[in-house]
Amino acid sequence: MILIVAGAADAHVPWVTAKLDARQAGYVKFDPEDFPSKGGFSLHYDRSGGARRLLKHREGQTDASQVNAVWYRARPRIRPVPDAAVREELKWWVGESCARALTEFWECLDCLWLPGKPKADRDPYHAQAPPDRDCIPEQPRRLSAPSAYNKLYQLRAAGRLGFAVPRTLVTNAPDEFLDFYDECDGQVVAKSLYSMSATRDGEEVKPYTFALDRRGARAYRSIRYAPAIFQERVAKRLELRVTVVGRRVFAAAIGSQDASSRLKGDWRHYPEFEISRVFSEYHLPAGVEARCIDLVADLGLCFGAIDLILTPDGEYVFLEVNPNGQWAFVELLTGLPIADAIADMLIRGTA
Repeated sequence: MILIVAGAADAHVPWVTAKLDARQAGYVKFDPEDFPSKGGFSLHYDRSGGARRLLKHREGQTDASQVNAVWYRARPRIRPVPDAAVREELKWWVGESCARALTEFWECLDCLWLPGKPKADRDPYHAQAPPDRDCIPEQPRRLSAPSAYNKLYQLRAAGRLGFAVPRTLVTNAPDEFLDFYDECDGQVVAKSLYSMSATRDGEEVKPYTFALDRRGARAYRSIRYAPAIFQERVAKRLELRVTVVGRRVFAAAIGSQDASSRLKGDWRHYPEFEISRVFSEYHLPAGVEARCIDLVADLGLCFGAIDLILTPDGEYVFLEVNPNGQWAFVELLTGLPIADAIADMLIRGTA
């Protein structure tokens, strides 16, 4: 199967599709401007990181694993268009989220790309800042190794290296969400794909992880406006923040489950809470430590801040990697010598 990614008015496309028709070669077309209103994608990850990828377009639905070649004709101005129903103050955030999500979905398709697979450092997202801001917040254009920031790729890489991952759905399809919600017996958490803040009713809203209650699940139709990550809720004994510098690993335990009910979903919700009470140094099993090192290297990095969950059954479950994550607060709260390791890496090329 051949996938053609192009704007509807691209005059080059008919020249090639006529040749494909003459040779009876199967193809489908995807217009980025149809996303998310008239098209979309869904990625389903099992607990080993194995993925099922579905691409929805005007002609129906395609199993992306059947795509063996992509002709990428999308130009910088051909990008997702927010639905007309989206509130004006949210249109920038929705457009940016959709553009980033689509690029990262393309990064996960391993096949022939002509002329080449889109990359975040080469194919910028929205060039302009939102109307009320001077610059693009949080993660603007990525300057290198875009796959390292790609949460969709991270799950696959972690599973390949032996980590358990939560059952995960990434989608903008409401019906896909309902099926996933039922499969998980309603035990689902929601995440934003990116750490960009949005503006709602004139106030900045940060994208924390939160457990979906029934009221939240009933708003499922809003998923069609922008894709999100949904994961099965993993029981926690501890949360772990693992900082990797070269081949050195510094793990901190976060005792969020015993400290306060407010911290159980995402301890970052309440920074005013005395988090020094819940942070402590932690010693990972050798095999888990080795997987952390291998994962950071797999992403083309020599530094990474990894979030894990230790379940009550003793299983280490991977959540995500922040390639340039914060670490000074970990050293402050635990005494782990992360700054020394970074200095060693800069001076000697190894930690």
